[in-house]
Parts: sequence; structure tokens; C-alpha cells
Amino acid sequence: MLTYLNGLSGPSAEQAPNRAHRCPGLKFPMPSVEINLINEANDPHFVTQNQDAQGNYLNPQELVNLYAYEYPRLKKEAKKLGVNLTITVGALNPNITNGISNIDFINAMGAAIKQEGISQRIADEWDGHLYTPGGTPFTTHPNAANIGPSDIPMLSTALDNAFGYKLQIVGGETGVQTYVPANKLSLYETVDTSQPTTDETGQGQYYSENLGVLACTAGLTGVYNMHLIDDFSGRPWALSGFYYPDMTPKSDISQIMNDNLAAENGTIANCQNPHAK
Repeated sequence: MLTYLNGLSGPSAEQAPNRAHRCPGLKFPMPSVEINLINEANDPHFVTQNQDAQGNYLNPQELVNLYAYEYPRLKKEAKKLGVNLTITVGALNPNITNGISNIDFINAMGAAIKQEGISQRIADEWDGHLYTPGGTPFTTHPNAANIGPSDIPMLSTALDNAFGYKLQIVGGETGVQTYVPANKLSLYETVDTSQPTTDETGQGQYYSENLGVLACTAGLTGVYNMHLIDDFSGRPWALSGFYYPDMTPKSDISQIMNDNLAAENGTIANCQNPHAK
């Protein structure tokens, strides 16, 4: 299983470059490119890029039509460039949004695919945002109130039924925040601990268990840890990095890096069967 570390994102490119960082030595096949079409399209509070020209937020029907239009176009251009392109979709806000769970939204996408008569492939991979607020990576959510690492079998079944073919699944976001010590508070614009927050030891334990679950999950191709570096804005999930904004490492950094490498090698301690995939 490939593991990546998401870069921080902030209000300006100069202050907080929005790019992906990864651990030294991790596999990163090239010239392969992954494009994620629309982030959290089910979340009306996210960003205006998820709106159409009239300011309406994308619904499942509009979303599958967008995928059906972009998929062949992007694949054709990638082929001209000699690039192996993976088109990733999904990236839904994992919580119930406007009373609709991720599974409900995926089922609605499946209904729209049938209604629109879309028979061709429109995606290669599904981006799952995997969080377990108030729980652990071992927590399941049978009512789909949230999608966490242990819910991937449920997610996979829903995707199979909706799309009619097997999609790879990547954990596009996963993480847990740490409290900010007093001597680091000046590095942040604000500090929002409304999302699950723990000390640095707890963060290391969470990521270790998280990677153990994900590395043993059939159908999962990789995971992006959210973030590598704390976002100095201090917004929700901004405190889930392994480094403070001044690049001082948190105390669990060695454990996290070692666990990422072990997950890739199939030797992570929390995995009962590292070759279950």
C-alpha cells in the first residue's frame, strides 16, 4: 500500500504552498499522474468551485455527467503525452451532509448513471475521506453516519453497485489533530479544536492503528495522511500535521514515518495479515 503525506494548504501560495510531500524512499511511480475531479462536491459549505454558473451546488446527477464528459477527454490528452493517468472521483465530505450520508450519495450517483444511460467507464479510483470522530480506526459506522477506515468493505459494495465495475479505493484524507503547546500558539492565526484532537502520543497511536487497518484492507491502493505540516490558519483539521508550521517535528514523527514505511512493505505491526490484499 502506498502512503503519501499531504502538504499543508493556506491562504497564499507564498506562505503555504499547496503541494504533496512524501517520505524519503516511498514509491512514487512516474510518469503516472492522478487527477481528482471535484473535492467534496456534497458539501455546500466547502468552496465555490463546486458551484455551477448559477451558483447551485453539484448534485449526484450533475456529478456523474461531469465525470462522463471529462473522463474520455482527459484520457485522450494523457495518451498523447505518454502519461499513465488515473482519474479519481468521490472525495466526499465523510459526514452526513444535508441529511445525506456518503452511501446515500453514492446510491444516488448509481441511480443517475442508470437514468442518464451512461454505460462507459467514467472513473478509475474512488477517493475516500476516512475519519472517525469520537472513535478509533477500528470503529465501524453501519448506519453510514461517517466513513472511517473500517467502513471500506461497506463503501466498496456501494461503489460496485453504483458504478457497475470495480473501482480502486484510495484514502484521500485521514488524520487526527494534536493540541498546540503554549510556546507554539504564536505560529497560528487561530486554533480550532472542534475536530478530534489529542496529544502527540495519541496522534502516533491513532496513525499506527489507522495504517494497520488500511494496510490490511482489500481494494485499498494507498492513503494520504492529512497533513504533513500543520496549516498555520488553525482551521478545522489544520492541526493534524506531523510538524508545526515552523517545521519543528512533533514527538511522534519517527513512529509515524516508520509506520508509513512498514505499511508499504507489508510489515506494519497492527496488521494481522499484511498480505490480505
